[in-house]
Amino acid sequence: RGGTQVAVAEDERMAATLTRMYRNGVLEASGFPLAEVSEHRARPDTFVWVDFLNPTRADLEELAVELDLHELAVDDALSPHQRPKLDRYDTHLFLSCHWIDVDPASAQLHETEVDTFVNDRWMVTVRKNDGFDLDAVIERWDRSSNLAHHGVSFLLYGMLDVIVDGYFRSE
Repeated sequence: RGGTQVAVAEDERMAATLTRMYRNGVLEASGFPLAEVSEHRARPDTFVWVDFLNPTRADLEELAVELDLHELAVDDALSPHQRPKLDRYDTHLFLSCHWIDVDPASAQLHETEVDTFVNDRWMVTVRKNDGFDLDAVIERWDRSSNLAHHGVSFLLYGMLDVIVDGYFRSE
């Protein structure tokens, strides 16, 4: 499905990375290395998605320079406990939202922060833990692939739809 590439950061912590590239509204590549993001972005009519699970600063810096991610947004994506918000920067938006899961047996609340950098040609998600499983998001994208011609907004809509639907699910 999403394809996982694993990169070793400077502190030897593993950061799982998922990648996808759409061209002319069709999923054309997945599971490619971060080094290929530039190549895919250079092609017309393409948009790219990258997901980081538990990244280090070094993990994010690789894309931050290429995508001109604002340093405050990068800091926010690496810092714990961001409040839900949407910040606007010259080259992108930065969205922070939360996946909420309740364990019915113990009534314990589990929260996963999902931070997202959004541009018209790319979307980068950052998760600090694996509490929000992206399988449902990828399934939503694949199930609604006819909407991919809308570009990155298709990815953002699919992700937010899964998150918000999760607030109202019943076990």
